[in-house]
Amino acid sequence: MKPSRPLVLVSAIAMLVALLPGSSSLAAPDSTARKELETACKKASELKRYTFGMTVSIIGLPSVTEPVRAEGAHRDGTTHVAATFRKTEYEVYARGAAVVSKTGDGAWEKAGAGAGPGGMGVGALAEQVKVVPHGELAELAGKLETVERGEAKEDVDGHPCTVYEGELTEEAAKAMIPPQAAMFGLSGEVVGLARAWVDAEGVVRRFEMTAAMRADFQGQQLEIGMNRTTELAKIGEAELTVPDDVEEMLGGEGEEDGSTTPR
Repeated sequence: MKPSRPLVLVSAIAMLVALLPGSSSLAAPDSTARKELETACKKASELKRYTFGMTVSIIGLPSVTEPVRAEGAHRDGTTHVAATFRKTEYEVYARGAAVVSKTGDGAWEKAGAGAGPGGMGVGALAEQVKVVPHGELAELAGKLETVERGEAKEDVDGHPCTVYEGELTEEAAKAMIPPQAAMFGLSGEVVGLARAWVDAEGVVRRFEMTAAMRADFQGQQLEIGMNRTTELAKIGEAELTVPDDVEEMLGGEGEEDGSTTPR
């Protein structure tokens, strides 16, 4: 196993982390920024309808060299995600703990636990869709050691946003390291960084998490990690139609639809 790219990500993340509040040369962490982010994340956790795009890049694995792009929608307790990996299309629906995936012959079945190379198979996608973006955002602030608010606004799909940035806790960063690291018995320094883009209404429009581990493997220095970026759109307006056979396998009913459904 050889590194597939220069050893730059760990150093880059470490340098960014050193510039965040909480380092010995800077002021204490901005408690106001943390509270603002916590408020935005709480609001995101209550979203009932939205679409989202997710891009996952695996770092340092020669077997996974291109990002995986997934598109999804969430409405009233039901989530749909479709992705293409190595020219194979994956599609899943999820409601609560139930996940239904499309097989190679186009039929639907309850999703298994298997994952493809790099953790990108239908099983991995099924696990990911269980942690819907609004569910992940509900926990984001708690995964940060520090929080800093940027001064300049950045545009996300036409929405001027304030950018919040922080260092991931060691536990949160390690959770993002691809399982192949453990398979090869790799261990080493792990660093992680997260960013969230919040619009003027206090809605998280995009969030990004990056983590990497630098390790020694057979006398060579390499790094392995993951970058995941998720962007939300059509908040409060997303539509989602579930095929009848999928509905039967998912079982139960989604949350009630109505004009009072919160954003």
